[in-house]
Amino acid sequence: MKKHYAEQHLSKRLKELRHSAGLTQLQVAEKLGIGVKRYAAWEEGRAEPPIGYLVEISTFYKVSLDCILISKQTITI
Repeated sequence: MKKHYAEQHLSKRLKELRHSAGLTQLQVAEKLGIGVKRYAAWEEGRAEPPIGYLVEISTFYKVSLDCILISKQTITI
């Protein structure tokens, strides 16, 4: 099944944010209080994070939800 643009964008954005911060998937998962497999599934587009986690992620990286969900701008943290 083909992924929708929004799903591709979200998983790509999560990975970009993490790389920009110089973190591993394990480090981000620990900050969020979840397992690394769950976080990896979000980055790989196999699952989507619940809105509560999206808010936590935006707070953690100090970016807006728009930056994660919509923006096509390059990320600099």
